[in-house]
Amino acid sequence: MNRRAIEVAVLTLISILMVTATVETAVAVTWSVNITRMTTELIAEELSSITQTDDGKIWIVWAKAVLGDRTLYYKTSSDLGTTWSEEGNLTYIPETIIGTHDTSPSIIQAANGTIWLVWASNRPYSPPSGPDFTIDALVENLTIPQGGSQNSTITITSMKNFSEPVTLSLKKVILGVNTAFDPNPATPPPDATVNSTLTISIDPAAPLGNHTLTVLGKTENKTRNVTISLEITESGMAPLSEPSSSNSTPSSGGGIDWEIYYKTSNDNGATWSRRIPLTNNTVDDLRPSIIQLTNGTLMIVYGTEQGIPVTDSDIFYNTTSDGTSWTYGNITANPGFDKGASIMQAEDERIWVAWASDRTGDYEVFGKTYDVLLWSNATQLTNNTDLNSRPSMLQAIDGTLMMFFQSRGTSPNAHADIYYKSSVDNGVNWSDRVQFTTDNNEDFWPSVTQSRDTTIWVAWTSNRADQPDGNWDIYYKTSLVGDVNGDGVVDIYDLSICGQAYGSVVGEPEYNPDADFNHDGLIDIRDIAIVSRNFGST
Repeated sequence: MNRRAIEVAVLTLISILMVTATVETAVAVTWSVNITRMTTELIAEELSSITQTDDGKIWIVWAKAVLGDRTLYYKTSSDLGTTWSEEGNLTYIPETIIGTHDTSPSIIQAANGTIWLVWASNRPYSPPSGPDFTIDALVENLTIPQGGSQNSTITITSMKNFSEPVTLSLKKVILGVNTAFDPNPATPPPDATVNSTLTISIDPAAPLGNHTLTVLGKTENKTRNVTISLEITESGMAPLSEPSSSNSTPSSGGGIDWEIYYKTSNDNGATWSRRIPLTNNTVDDLRPSIIQLTNGTLMIVYGTEQGIPVTDSDIFYNTTSDGTSWTYGNITANPGFDKGASIMQAEDERIWVAWASDRTGDYEVFGKTYDVLLWSNATQLTNNTDLNSRPSMLQAIDGTLMMFFQSRGTSPNAHADIYYKSSVDNGVNWSDRVQFTTDNNEDFWPSVTQSRDTTIWVAWTSNRADQPDGNWDIYYKTSLVGDVNGDGVVDIYDLSICGQAYGSVVGEPEYNPDADFNHDGLIDIRDIAIVSRNFGST
């Protein structure tokens, strides 16, 4: 059926609905009852960031514990969460350094299409003296039955403008193990990455057991390598999940000399630049948050902690208009602890920064705005006896400001949940807090975005599914787009409301703002399509 035929069919249904149903409408945002668990391995996976890129993909990036370290992984969805890609690794784990971490990622896509990823790391940074490259495997542990095959992605990263063909091979032949690389050789662009797919096929009669595959990357003058652990099992046995390497509570920093790093991708995440240090000092820089302003400037805010043990923490920022030269400044200079900042820019051009502070005696969320000339005074955005922290801010498409945060009671048995507050008058007044999660375990570190179909996405870290082992995973929940009357289900009544308002514009009696999902002032086939796409959702 072509597009015109579909529109005619939908309009016919609208006409029927307009004469057969009359219902009241509701204004409040409703949330899906469904909570999706993004990660399932028995290791700590925490501190997520979420965004949508121009190609429609939803990205979730998080920190994952691997062999005692933290490194950044990601998944993407091209169908608004119906299916997700296999996870990929975004940062490299040194083989000889244990206890070093990449954590607290923040990801956006700039107006020119470049994806920016920033994070905090305590890994030593030693830039090469000349052109060089690194080699990494996105899947480092494989379990393959006799007669089976699996893939791993080999990533070659250029440093210092390196751009030579790298020939890939196995260091030694293992009986019954066959490998192929595609492409081979692989040539990375200067200061970017290139991927080669390693296919490992096991002969039906290959001996059972554990092996170490050493993948070599060679140029005329350099050789780099990465190892992959391989277990060959009996034919028909399902691969085992990766064994647990950490069941500790989430680690949010505190190492010696944490710095902020970033890397970029100009091809929708197919390849990435090398990691680049944003800060370089003798204090701990932690928990960055990045946005692009309407004038094109990129702005990164983060907390800086000083002293061992830490005696002071304030919020700082760096900005750049060209991605090369950065300016630097501070947002807070308060005795005590200001940490965990989030940044956004509202429709009125004001920049909002929210963070947690202990300046009142317990942790509350405070905020400041910048109006191109001056920063405002700090305003207290939460006020109760709980410990409130880790805000994440958003201005929804209807203009509502929303601030999600974690809150924990002070009793010995208290646990953290995610809450949010909203403002419909550009932050002059804020609603009472609304509880977003209600699980009896721990819900931490929210991150929020809104996709182009107007769905609000909230991702967070929780140990809810794996008590009592304390494992941490990434979860997300979305708003229920298409639920016009707010009854918790997208159904015939919502379609009827849209049908009654179909074709109306702002100012006309039939216009219903609750049915104008994309807030373009017109209720048309695009609004009907949103209800139809989510029909039956709860």
